[in-house]
Amino acid sequence: MVKISEYTPKTAALVQKLSQQYLNEKNFAVVTGEADIAAQFSALDWDKLVFTGGSETGKKVLSAAAPNLTPVVLELGGKNPAVVLPDANKQMTAAKIARSRSGNSGQICLDTDYVLLPTDQLDEYVRLITAQLAQAFPTYINNSEYSAIINDRSYDRILRMLTEARQRGTRLITINPNNELVPDVKRRLIPLTLAINPDRDLQIARNEIFGPILSIFTYDSLDEAIAFINSHEKPLAMYLFGRSSRHLNQIISQTSSGGVDINELSLHAGSHSMGFGGVGYSGMGRYKGGKTGFETFSNQKSVYKQGVLAKYTTRLMVPIHNKRNEKLLKRMLGL
Repeated sequence: MVKISEYTPKTAALVQKLSQQYLNEKNFAVVTGEADIAAQFSALDWDKLVFTGGSETGKKVLSAAAPNLTPVVLELGGKNPAVVLPDANKQMTAAKIARSRSGNSGQICLDTDYVLLPTDQLDEYVRLITAQLAQAFPTYINNSEYSAIINDRSYDRILRMLTEARQRGTRLITINPNNELVPDVKRRLIPLTLAINPDRDLQIARNEIFGPILSIFTYDSLDEAIAFINSHEKPLAMYLFGRSSRHLNQIISQTSSGGVDINELSLHAGSHSMGFGGVGYSGMGRYKGGKTGFETFSNQKSVYKQGVLAKYTTRLMVPIHNKRNEKLLKRMLGL
């Protein structure tokens, strides 16, 4: 059974219609409704409950499942960092980060939330990322390739982040090659924006953005970058760009995240040989394809059938202690 988010009612209605048309409801059923239905859904006595969404909602799902001791898999989000080492391929790195962040207007749980750059490379990367974004989206209005913000609530939340940053003097770079009238409230379009070294207490520095804003922070030493990552909740993913195996391994070993990509973005989630999921605030459990996914949705049942040793094991149940029983018991226990 699937309960689709109340924030996407048209999508939920369509999926429900198609599932009823093509699938037997005894095998696959789609439930729609508001938050009260979602709460009831989470409180049912499931064999397994999987939730994908925000961390705060994930807490509510986990709480609702607790009275039934329902095992829960949570695939949440978080501030996914991209760490750029000094020896990274600049053109490739900038292109991947820019194109990834612009997909679905940044409304993907695996998107890069912020970038950590060497201080002396900031200007060059800003130029390269800006150029990539301008090339990818020269226009916003009536552009079928550029995604709207999912609803009014999210639109207003993202604008509040930008307004707060602007009022605090953050350097904001708006990618708007044709000088269009965006943000556009009617279409819920917000232009791609870079926020350079925002203050740590701002919303865009503290909270998951989940929108078309890319924060860029600079560092002078790798230890500083690692400390910055560890000052946030554990992310769903971390992206590392560079060539130095020593530095890459240092970041991986001294931080915690659901998954890591080296010189790539998000592809670990599509692997059929590795499980996908978060850690801590970004979730729990692993699923997706392959052996890991099969085991996640299975419950191992241990079945032991006694054979020729049946009469000996019965003797051991009686509290008669002697050398023979002691020797037999040790052998059974592998001692």
